[in-house]
Amino acid sequence: MAWASGDGRDLVLARPNFAQEPRFDFRLAEGAKPSTCDDVQIADSIERSYRRVTVVGQSRMPPTSSSAYGLNLRRSSSAVDESCPLDLHRRVVEEVRSVSEAELLARAHLDDARSEALVVTVDGWQHGQRGRLYAPDTVADVADERNGFAARLYVRAVTYRGSRTDERSVLELVPLQTRMVIQ
Repeated sequence: MAWASGDGRDLVLARPNFAQEPRFDFRLAEGAKPSTCDDVQIADSIERSYRRVTVVGQSRMPPTSSSAYGLNLRRSSSAVDESCPLDLHRRVVEEVRSVSEAELLARAHLDDARSEALVVTVDGWQHGQRGRLYAPDTVADVADERNGFAARLYVRAVTYRGSRTDERSVLELVPLQTRMVIQ
């Protein structure tokens, strides 16, 4: 997670705090029950889900026994996501200098895909709850009774909108332990 300091001179890098208690409670209720937000949108995608990602090193040398068709098979590594229900394998060809670099890239590809697998967007009233301003790097409980969805999620981003008659905030939430990818 990264943000600029108040004066804009420094870039602050920090790890997300997944262990904190939830600060906000978003509930989209059915029927006569009271809701605490206007809308909850759930984007659950398996489009980029892979059980295994293999990074294969690219070679600049002519083909040999360890380098067929420009691929350096000695510089390859895989990362596995046991929680993925699909048995899909992705092979990525990149220029790497070592097996450990290939392993780091394979894990990064898995983490990148995981960070977009489930994204929940909440349209909240005003700019906070219980005297607390909505902010990234916080945790919230989200329940959508229309769809039977309930989870404790990490607030990845907040957008504030306001006019003379209305204040609204849109929060983007992801599952706890999701790696934050800076692009």
